[in-house]
Amino acid sequence: MRRVNGRVFAASTDDLLLSETLSRPLLLLLAPRSDLKVRLIEQVIGLTVIFATFLVPSGWILAHLEDYKHKPSE
Repeated sequence: MRRVNGRVFAASTDDLLLSETLSRPLLLLLAPRSDLKVRLIEQVIGLTVIFATFLVPSGWILAHLEDYKHKPSE
């Protein structure tokens, strides 16, 4: 790390990742929050909504695949 006129410049990407100015905010973002408690029912509801969002449209398409293969006759 080099200092020029009070500014810190990284000599490599490792220096940039390990610099004190960037590591503190990064650790605050990545550290687990102790005050945030997610209950089991909230997890179940969240996972159910996520899976339903993906699986219901996919199931609809797979169930009606033969209908999509045939062109409508006029």
